[in-house]
Amino acid sequence: MLKFKAKVKWRKIENHRCVSDVYYILKNNSYRSYPGGIQDKEMAFKKKQIIFYDLDKLDALSYYIAGFQLNQQKYNYQFKVKRHPPKFLKKSSQQKKWQRCFFSVGLFEYRTSTTSFFFVIDRGDHSSNKMNEGYRIPLLKKVRYYFKANYNPEFIDADPDVSRFKQKIIPILPSFPICVPKRRKLLPWFLTAGSAPTVSQRIRLRVDHLLKLPALNHFRQWRQVKPDLDVFFILIYYHQTHHQAQRHFRNQVMYFLEKRRHLKTTIGFVSNTSLPSELASLRQPRFGMMEYLSQLARSKVAIYVRGPHDSISSKFCQLMAMGKPIVGQTIINNREMLYKNHYFDEQFAFDDPKELVDQVDELLHQPEKMKMLSRLNAETFDRCLAPEMVISDLVEALQKRG
Repeated sequence: MLKFKAKVKWRKIENHRCVSDVYYILKNNSYRSYPGGIQDKEMAFKKKQIIFYDLDKLDALSYYIAGFQLNQQKYNYQFKVKRHPPKFLKKSSQQKKWQRCFFSVGLFEYRTSTTSFFFVIDRGDHSSNKMNEGYRIPLLKKVRYYFKANYNPEFIDADPDVSRFKQKIIPILPSFPICVPKRRKLLPWFLTAGSAPTVSQRIRLRVDHLLKLPALNHFRQWRQVKPDLDVFFILIYYHQTHHQAQRHFRNQVMYFLEKRRHLKTTIGFVSNTSLPSELASLRQPRFGMMEYLSQLARSKVAIYVRGPHDSISSKFCQLMAMGKPIVGQTIINNREMLYKNHYFDEQFAFDDPKELVDQVDELLHQPEKMKMLSRLNAETFDRCLAPEMVISDLVEALQKRG
């Protein structure tokens, strides 16, 4: 049994203990050097800190967390993880109000020797449901800066609830779920007693996010795959009424692709429920994440379609990371940041399904152009869309604005 000279004060959250706390103390036979222990208060302001409040799922934020981890030395800050909410979230009367605010949203704190403030990264869309989609108004009121991946100034100006906070809202480039490089501090909580199903589900999900998501190096390796399919285009089928516009566009793209019998394609929809009878022939089995991306790497030309509420889909960055030549819908959000890149105006220009498929067919007959677009898209990703580059821009904005 380990004996300490002073009493160890465990951090508790809803009767959970943090696996990483236990691991660190047992490994080092000491709590004194543990980040967050008794020396943390003494050291807190000797170095800049960016603190991530780990309050919900990890996959939506993993890309940005990886960027924070990779940039610590470059910008001379310490990236920390806290498992308990900040004071303004702790009041019991506020719990229900905040409970649904953190889906695909990350709460962070920036600390220096002279200042401390909160900021948010939100990769969600701009829908009108402002508690689990769109802007999180309670957070928007509290934080100093609100970084939005689906930034659209027209939508902001048209929404009175959001527009009054427009000076806080800053565009940030989009992302996709990846395996973070440093995982110990993000290990799941475990129960000290009991076996609540929601907790066990949370633990399994966190382990999956830490161990089963693809690492960024996988995407660079997939650039080397020699494509043997003209098109790989498998999508989740949207049954909800509010996705009708996206569903119709996707159905039409599938229809015109299916008619191109001369193309070597793997196309279709995956769904947990039955598809409409006219789409039954397009039903596909569900892929695991790595299997899906491995199949996508086989495609000579990639097709991009927008996500729910016209958001920037995760597929956008995945395709760019693979260095795929792309034929896609126009990008509605973050246009100013994205369309300044080479050939984006040619690749993301098709809001008519037939024109999009015609362009796919045409591009497949231009091997030199495909090779050029592939190279440029990979270079664009490495230059400005990779996690460390996206977070470099964010950290510089924080330092400049203060």
